[in-house]
Amino acid sequence: MSDKKLNLYVWENVLSNYTDGIMIAYAENVKHAREMILEKEDWVIENDLKKEPRQITSEEAIILWGGA
Repeated sequence: MSDKKLNLYVWENVLSNYTDGIMIAYAENVKHAREMILEKEDWVIENDLKKEPRQITSEEAIILWGGA
């Protein structure tokens, strides 16, 4: 197990098609989070990934409704 401190990074209102989506990464820093997202899905819209994510460091619930 790694001793590195990880944070949750959340990009909201991204990956828009008919409705907005979110991208989430649990990573060391924003750069690492972006790299992880691109490794997972290389078709991610560049402008969405350029946005600054919210860094979550304390308790928080995130709810995202699905839709088409």
